[in-house]
Amino acid sequence: MALAESERIAQLLTKDAGKIVTAALFAKDYETKKHSERVAKYSREIAIRYGLTEEAEIITIWALLHDVGKIGIPEMILNKPGRLMEMEEEILKRHTLIGEEILKNIKDYPKLASVALSHHERFDG
Repeated sequence: MALAESERIAQLLTKDAGKIVTAALFAKDYETKKHSERVAKYSREIAIRYGLTEEAEIITIWALLHDVGKIGIPEMILNKPGRLMEMEEEILKRHTLIGEEILKNIKDYPKLASVALSHHERFDG
C-alpha cells in the first residue's frame, strides 16, 4: 500500500472517530456544537483560499474537534448564563487538557491531540 493511500485511510478513520466524539459532545452542549460547526466552516474556507485544498478536509476535522474536551466540563459551567466565577473559568480552561487526553487515543493521527491542547495558545505567549 502506498504511503499516500495509508495516509488517506488514516484520515478517513480519524474522520469516523471524530464524528463519534463530536456527536457525544454535541449531544451534551448545543452551543459548542454550533460554535464548532462555525469554526469548521471558516477554517475550511480559509484553507481553500490559502491554496490548501488537499488539507482542507483534515483542517475541517481539526476544527470540529478542537473543543472536544468540553465533554468533560460540567454542564452547569458550560451552560451558565452570564460571567463565570474565577474557579469556574479555571475548570473550563481544562477542556484543552481533556481534549488532548481524548484525542491522543486516535493513534493514526497524533496531531489531533495537539490541536485540542493548543487551540487557545497565542503566538506571543
